[in-house]
Amino acid sequence: MVEITTARYRKGELEGYTDPLLWAIDTFRRNSHQFKPGAEYAARVAYVVKTFRLGIVSDHYDEGVSLDEWATKRVNRARQGNTAAWQLSFELAATLLQQGRKLPDVLRDFIVEHLRNPDKRVPQRPGRKRKHLWYRDHVISFAVTTISHHWELPATRNEATKGKHDSAASIVQKALQKSVGLYLTERAINKIWMKEVAEHPGLKVLTKQNKTVRKNSNV
Repeated sequence: MVEITTARYRKGELEGYTDPLLWAIDTFRRNSHQFKPGAEYAARVAYVVKTFRLGIVSDHYDEGVSLDEWATKRVNRARQGNTAAWQLSFELAATLLQQGRKLPDVLRDFIVEHLRNPDKRVPQRPGRKRKHLWYRDHVISFAVTTISHHWELPATRNEATKGKHDSAASIVQKALQKSVGLYLTERAINKIWMKEVAEHPGLKVLTKQNKTVRKNSNV
């Protein structure tokens, strides 16, 4: 997974690249499978399922969250139509039963309900969740920051400067189209990057500081 850290901007990470567009194209191609909606989330679910099937179940999850709390959250999500939570609930129950351990009450009731109604299917929840785009946006922000820092280009540009010079975001826009066939407007890429900056203010230190970046803070 791409990590947005200062260490990633060492010259060695970009050795051999003189053109930011070519670097961005290669970066997106290497991560192309992660541009599918929900890819990162699906990978996390698969990992948890794998640990359950290996018989690994901790009494605590997510830094201090108890197993009961973790199971309750999954069951609640499953009842709302989350297919991944549905799968995780059944996988956890199967592992605990196999080990002769007591099921959390909410999980026990959920399993009993579906054993008595085996034909009942998980309700489907329409639409794409924003979290399914998290990894895509993370990679895009990483590319904007890297290009701005290494090639000393403004991260974004405003309407007045379009056609006069490239920005890191405009280069990323072209690279996305050429590498993975993803068509986003430059404005959308600006928003993605600014959202990342809002969550990680230190990224501004790694980008070229100029009026263009500040003017685009409201894009």
